[in-house]
Order: sequence, then C-alpha cells, then structure tokens
Amino acid sequence: MSLSAGKLNLFYQLLFQVFIFLLPTQLAYHFWPDWALIYGIRVDYLAPAIYLTDILLVIIFIIFLINHKLKSFPWWLIIFAAINILISLRWQIALFKWLKIGELFLLGYMVAKDKSLEIIKPLAVSVVFFTLLAFIQIYLGHTVGGLFYWLGERTFNTTTPGISLINIFDKTYLKAYSTFSHPNSMAGFLGVSLLLFILNKKNWVARIFSVLGISATFSLGAIIGLVFRKIPGYFIFLLILMSLLMPVISLQLLNINYPENITNRFVLFVASGEMFSSHFLFGVGLNNFIVGLSQITVNAKRVWLLQPVHNVVSLIMSEVGLVGLIIFAFGLFKLFKRFDTRYLPIFVFIAVTGMVDHYWFTLQQNLLLLALVVGLSFRHK
Repeated sequence: MSLSAGKLNLFYQLLFQVFIFLLPTQLAYHFWPDWALIYGIRVDYLAPAIYLTDILLVIIFIIFLINHKLKSFPWWLIIFAAINILISLRWQIALFKWLKIGELFLLGYMVAKDKSLEIIKPLAVSVVFFTLLAFIQIYLGHTVGGLFYWLGERTFNTTTPGISLINIFDKTYLKAYSTFSHPNSMAGFLGVSLLLFILNKKNWVARIFSVLGISATFSLGAIIGLVFRKIPGYFIFLLILMSLLMPVISLQLLNINYPENITNRFVLFVASGEMFSSHFLFGVGLNNFIVGLSQITVNAKRVWLLQPVHNVVSLIMSEVGLVGLIIFAFGLFKLFKRFDTRYLPIFVFIAVTGMVDHYWFTLQQNLLLLALVVGLSFRHK
C-alpha cells in the first residue's frame, strides 16, 4: 500500500468512526417545496432533507468504491420503486424516500463487506455522550443549546406544547430527548445499541448508560422489546400478521371510549387500512401516508393527525401495497436465511418496538442504525 493510499485509508477509517459517533444527531437542511406542505402546514416527514450524516456517508462510500466493487441493485426492486414513484400521490416525496432506501442499502452493503470498519467503540462513546446530554436537559428543564443546537438538539422546555413530560412526586420533568425528535426514538436507538454491546461482551460503561437512558425515556415499547428479545424468531412473523390485522381490529375498537392518544392510534390504523384497500397493488407511494391521510375520512370525521401510523408493517402496507408487502416478506426471508443468528434478539427488539411506533421506517437516526445492524449480521458470510 502506497503512502497516499495508506493516508486515504486512515482518513476513511477515522471518518467512518466520526459518522458512527454522530449517528444520534439530526442536524439537517430541510427544503420546503409546495408538495411538502399539508393544508399549508410544514410536515417534517415529507420535506426532503440533507443530513450531516448523509454528507459524511457519501464521502465514506466514495472512498469505499476505490477498493471495492459494488454489485448492482436487484433489478426487480428498481422496477418496483419506479412504479411506486409513478403512481404515488406525490411522486416527489416517494422519489426522495426511495433514494433514502438506496442509501441504507449501500450502508448495509459497505458494513457487511468491509470488516475493518469499527462500529462498536465509537458507538459506545456516542451513547455515553448523548445520554449525558439527555440527563443535563432533564436536570435543567430545558435544552442546552449552543454547540448542541448544531448537533440537532431542538429548542424546548417543560412548558413547550406537545413535549413529552413525566410527573414524579408531584414534580414535572422532561423525558429524555437528547438530540432525538422523540423519547421513543431515543429508546429504540439505545435499545439496539445496548444489545450490540451485550453481543460483543464489552463496553460495560456504555451498557450502563444505555439502560439509564432507556429508563429516562419511559418508553414502554422499548422496555417490552428488551424483555421479549429472546423469544423464538418466528414470533416476528406473528407480529407482522397481527399488524396486518390491526386496521380491521381498530375499526371495532374505535367505538369504545379510550384516552385520546389511544383513539388516535386506532384512527391511524383504520386510515392505513383504507389506503391499502383503495391502492391495493402498489400503495399510495413511499412516505406518502400523511398525504393519503389528508384525503380520507375515518370515523365520520376528517383526520387531522399529521403523522404516520404507529406500526411499521401497517405503514409499509399502505405505502407500497400488496406487491410491496410480498417484496418486504421476500427480503425478510432472505435476511433470516443468511444472517448471523446471534443478531436475532436485536431483530426481535426492532420488530416489537416497530409494532408500536414508526421510527424504524421514518427517522434518520434509527434508519441508519437499522442498516448498520443488517450489515453487521451479514459479516460472517
């Protein structure tokens, strides 16, 4: 290896570790074209965005291609993506989401192929750092700002409308946010990180901080996911089947008087079922759920909930239709046929948390971590 090649490789390795450290961040530049608005309201999920982690990943992958040959994308997936984009409610939104799927595919491929890329150590440092930030926010009762704003920390305090709070001994505290958009997203990220640390049998400090961070999010879904992580693998397919039935079940549950947040989840499930039935083959288009939501009526009233359904399978079902579901099932089959079975508890955790939230399919930090886990699970091949 020449001196210049050696320096390039060192830069490549260090930049990848910086990328891993910055995974929890959400610093991005959002674009706001007319098609990213609903009723004139800006919706983050719909706006195309360039994240700092995207820029780092592009540079890393260019260097990776200098020494590695990239296999072509599956042609059948490319054809389906083109059809899904063309028939989507807003093709621009679907196009950008499919580009994100391509980015995740490349990240997983790179991690699987290049075993020299270090992930666990920088991830451990990152978990400790960003969990400490969350506890500082809880202590202060507001975000820190300054440098952390440039890492994607949003500005809020205990009086900000819509912020997640917890009441302990008659005193109100923030739930753990750090640089994540919601405590549940942070809990999912820390849960997968914790299981990776356990799998590698190291990083005790990072394990402790992961547990503390998850506890401070008060995320019931993440706690249940950790408790049931060692159940058999076929349980994942049972969860998928249950998710497919949720729109029908939720339609019956809407007639019962539940708290508003529970009722809203049922409304979103019913909406996903309506979208699937009206766009049976190819769905409403990737990332077009909220667009479809603005065009239908559920329970004799207009739906104003500008958010995705809180279930990954139901979200995929409504956005890519029956053909997309078959491709999704085929991809899972291929994954479970070839992956390192030591990673099964992590995939079970992702499946359980994906039953009650959408962040594994919608939010940057969780999507990148999911791609990393898939890539790592293929390294033994």
